[in-house]
Amino acid sequence: MCGDKPAIVALADGFGGNTWRKTALAEMKDEASKCPNITQVLYADAAGDPAKANSDINSLVAQGVNILVVYPDFGEATLPAIRAAQEAGVTVIPYNSTLPGEAGVDYAANVYQDLNGNAKLWAKWLGENLKKGNVLYFSGIAGNSFSTAFMDNLKKELVPYPDIKLLEDQFIVTNWS
Repeated sequence: MCGDKPAIVALADGFGGNTWRKTALAEMKDEASKCPNITQVLYADAAGDPAKANSDINSLVAQGVNILVVYPDFGEATLPAIRAAQEAGVTVIPYNSTLPGEAGVDYAANVYQDLNGNAKLWAKWLGENLKKGNVLYFSGIAGNSFSTAFMDNLKKELVPYPDIKLLEDQFIVTNWS
């Protein structure tokens, strides 16, 4: 897994201000510490600012990163910076959000959850256990692609459970807190 060429790796977060993101960074550093060829692990937190997220990606490329893992909180708006990094020879892996584009061209790979499958499981659990009631979906920063996609899938998957009512048409913004 480590490779044999010296490498600088980085994680670029669109919003890194919660426990889950801090844990993900700690896990990345821990795994990287097992690879003697990884000479440095860099990190950037855009703090919920789409322009800063793109600037962070550009800055990490300028710092000589070889492998860049990106949590693209702002979805397609991050794609131009990701594409430019990939074109500059950086191996770019966006994760946890589905991006448009083509693996091997716009980024090396796009690793993400099956949001439809997860929403189906949540809806089934609510339908079978709650059976009747009102539901709110609390999630991340305003406009993030992960929460929006999950909410869209959840609405669709709750259709067979008419006694479960979503009180809001959009997710409740919590900034991942």
